[in-house]
Amino acid sequence: MSKAYKMSHLPVSPPKLAKFLNSLITFLTISTFVFFSCNKKDTQLKLTVTQLKQLDSLKSTYKFSDKAWEARGLIPSPKAVSDKMEKNINICLEDLISTQSEELSKEDYIDILQDGLGRFNSFDYDTEEREFIADQFAEIAAILRIDFNEQLNIWLYGRLMVFLEKLLHKDPVIIDSINVKCNRCGSTLKQGIIKKENNIPAYWTIVKCKQCRELVLLPGKENVKEMRYFNCYFVKSLSKEEVDSIQRNEKLREINDK
Repeated sequence: MSKAYKMSHLPVSPPKLAKFLNSLITFLTISTFVFFSCNKKDTQLKLTVTQLKQLDSLKSTYKFSDKAWEARGLIPSPKAVSDKMEKNINICLEDLISTQSEELSKEDYIDILQDGLGRFNSFDYDTEEREFIADQFAEIAAILRIDFNEQLNIWLYGRLMVFLEKLLHKDPVIIDSINVKCNRCGSTLKQGIIKKENNIPAYWTIVKCKQCRELVLLPGKENVKEMRYFNCYFVKSLSKEEVDSIQRNEKLREINDK
């Protein structure tokens, strides 16, 4: 039979046992804090030379030129509005570039982007302008390799709409797709087709890679009614009939030079 110990026969008295357990809990708490603090340091990031060059290049480019508006199929906004948008974006870019000697967490970079977005009063801009602003911040976030989509959606549509979208959203069923490798970084860029309809001509689509911002041409398919883009941003559609291979290459060079 196994021997049953009374409390008085325990090798450690109850007061000493309680003291030991308290010490053990304190030790584990401190160890856990140190562990996660060390892990947090591991998540600190410093901008790479490539990222700094991309941010500086974006800053030196006039992002809301007439050609840029027209490339989106839109009438250019008044220059005063475009200049204000340009100025606010560039302040955010300057804030990011100024951190080049620091190691920051992804949350720190998100805060900088959030501050930059906060310089824009969404009520001062129409829908097309807001979407253009959001696309610029999405491009910056892609350079930083961070997810800023939720903050942009809240700014564009409001918290309630974003909440309802999450509540009701169902992933669309992809019935067909077009996949192309990015010429620069090798990422797979995808146009997912979710709805078709007869008598729709094929359109070639110029997209921008989320990872390296390279412009890539996706071949067209007929009867495409609705689609989604994965790992890339939509830039412009071209009818298949209006371009041959040489014209397509010229169009890509023209847009890249903007």
